[in-house]
Amino acid sequence: MSKKFFIKFLVRCFASAVIACLIIISPVFFTCFDTKGDSYIPGSNVSTLSEKNAKAETSNKDNKKDDIAVFSSETCFKKTYYVAKDGVKMFSNIDNASSDITLLNKDDELICDKEKDGYLYCESNHIDSKGNLINGWVKENNQDLNGMFFKRARLIVDINLTSQTLNMYKDNILINNNPIKCSSGIKGNNDTETPLGFFTVKDKFENLTSKKYNENVKYAVKFLGNYLIHSVSIDETKKNGKIEYEEEKKAKDDLGKAASHGCIRISVDDAKKVYNTVSRGDLIYIHY
Repeated sequence: MSKKFFIKFLVRCFASAVIACLIIISPVFFTCFDTKGDSYIPGSNVSTLSEKNAKAETSNKDNKKDDIAVFSSETCFKKTYYVAKDGVKMFSNIDNASSDITLLNKDDELICDKEKDGYLYCESNHIDSKGNLINGWVKENNQDLNGMFFKRARLIVDINLTSQTLNMYKDNILINNNPIKCSSGIKGNNDTETPLGFFTVKDKFENLTSKKYNENVKYAVKFLGNYLIHSVSIDETKKNGKIEYEEEKKAKDDLGKAASHGCIRISVDDAKKVYNTVSRGDLIYIHY
């Protein structure tokens, strides 16, 4: 074999090796720019939740083309709806057309637990002049209501009611080291169910007292009406001039299973982490 022929052989081998490598790694350069993502992968450190997959997930629950109650379950009383446009009326009495009590805004979340004569009775996030939450009747039609609300958000609080865990994702990357054990409401009970769907952070309260349940909680994050993410109930005592708190043992032991009145309970330490991480407008996704 001549020296010239040998050199040509080596060059061809090198070129073939380079081309083979490019073929192998080329998918990386194409897929790294794909922002659509796949559906949420439980247990993963990456959330690729997208509008396309969220719609696919919910639409499978009912085959009706114009179904507007996608966030519901046959075993759940409560259904989640979203206002389709500004100015949708909420009524106190469905038999009186002039009994409208407030005008709803586009993308407002509504929680419905009963229907009658083409109207839904809904819990809203609106309040009256006395600071009380406004609940009432809204027409059930797809001109006023949507069954899907999806907002791209930098921060997502993902609450899985099946595993009773909470995870936080920032720019789609898991930011808590381990899944946070939580306690949601009891499914199948109209008074205690936790609503399903997409919500946004409305407000935050470092300390909160529930007169209805006679309990004090810390680091509450409100996502709709009376529904919040907050610590388990606490008992406060004053020692040496300092206020100390102790978590209620039963509520703490119940973390990891459905046991609340509809809110999402977590430990005080975890509640503080969530409270310090989220801001108004961040996305909260609650699902089974």
